[in-house]
Amino acid sequence: MMTKTRFLFCALLVLAVVVCSPAFAARYQQALDPTQWKDVDGVCTYERSAAWWYRSDGLDVEELTGAQPPQGSDPRISQRIENASGDIWTDWHVLIVNGSNLRLVSVHKVEFDSAAWVIDPLEGGAMGFFAHVTSAGPGNPMANNPGETIYV
Repeated sequence: MMTKTRFLFCALLVLAVVVCSPAFAARYQQALDPTQWKDVDGVCTYERSAAWWYRSDGLDVEELTGAQPPQGSDPRISQRIENASGDIWTDWHVLIVNGSNLRLVSVHKVEFDSAAWVIDPLEGGAMGFFAHVTSAGPGNPMANNPGETIYV
């Protein structure tokens, strides 16, 4: 009986390592439409709306690819992202590849006139930020519930 219990424990441990491994993270590529870059007051901008329903453990990633901004511009991408995951969101992570600066970063709920989330730049030389609500307690009006949208 002890052998069966050990085998079961080892099988569960291996399953936990496989399921929680970053090697099994999914990367979803979203090609940007090159015709959607706009000049707004001399700033190259791209506005998009999307829904996010992937895993909530931070391992699934959406990567914006394809359409490059006009040569020599420092673009701004604005996103309205609907929470279609079934989880309550209290943070959002952005990693910028081939970027050189962060300006005018804001994350907040769209449905309500809620306060902006706290923005912490990434450390260790990475370009990007970690946005989060000020308190993750139950009923926090800043948290993004299923069906609600955040502006990033």
